Amino acid sequence: MSAQLPGILSRRSLVKGVIGALSGLGSGPLVTGQEAKAPGQASEAEEIAQVEKLLRAARLGPLHNTLSAHFLAVGDAPDSHQRQALALCEALGEAFLVHFRGRGFTVEYPNRRLTMIALRDQDSYAALLGEAPGKDVGGHYDLETNRLVIFDFRSQQAAIVAQAERVNLFTLVHETAHQLSFNTGILNRQVDLPVCVSEGLATYVELWRPGVKNAIGGMNRPRMEALRQAVDWIQISDLLADDTAFEPKTAQLAYAESWLLVHYLLRAGSRQPRFRQYLAELAGSNKPADRTKIAEKTLGPLEKLDRELKDEARKYLRG
Repeated sequence: MSAQLPGILSRRSLVKGVIGALSGLGSGPLVTGQEAKAPGQASEAEEIAQVEKLLRAARLGPLHNTLSAHFLAVGDAPDSHQRQALALCEALGEAFLVHFRGRGFTVEYPNRRLTMIALRDQDSYAALLGEAPGKDVGGHYDLETNRLVIFDFRSQQAAIVAQAERVNLFTLVHETAHQLSFNTGILNRQVDLPVCVSEGLATYVELWRPGVKNAIGGMNRPRMEALRQAVDWIQISDLLADDTAFEPKTAQLAYAESWLLVHYLLRAGSRQPRFRQYLAELAGSNKPADRTKIAEKTLGPLEKLDRELKDEARKYLRG
């Protein structure tokens, strides 16, 4: 397994989940508000048919589909795995809505189920992608289609089932956090958005576990460890202005700083309104050139924010 932290790589509109070290174990862009059904949007039956057509074109099968209150799973994964994954999505979704409502966000599920493509194993995932995904890829959330794609990692790790189950859970939580962020009113898929914002939210949520109270928004120690190991620092103004820091060479540091940024802005009540205003202002612009102006207007001088985040990082790393 890779020693990288879990994160994502962007490829056009495709967002891929990357597995990495978690707790010492190898495991691993919008108008704000609920999206209404767009003219010509596929019905649920049409969505199932479209996904099944896509999977059959990849020569996958037999196919199953499973429904929960807010999610739809389609794929060649067994019914039992689909039901288990949907139960986790529902539990995460409930915790997600409660957490963000408590921080002043108006969040609701969209008026249709969210789609998960649930695949049997890495071979099925590679067939769907049309290429080998690499050992560090555990799934992805596709911005363009608004679909989450996961596969059962246990066939890759038959000798260490407990580790594989943790990989499955971590990947599902990180990628579902993306899907929830873009579909409940926090982010919108249709406008320019800094990758550090979407990644910051996903890493803020990614350590959620079922049955653990207040699991969203806690200290993400694996991300902080990436900061500890870093020999450099990405200026927050640069992180917000463009997405080049998410290239492989600096990606893990970019993910770590993205977590720190969102955690810092959501941790204190005095900062939360500014962060909500920032997201709302982003929702009104689709110009990358406006990123810095919007950030300065809503979050304040970025040099000051950068100093505050460095101080925050030092405090956590000393602890």
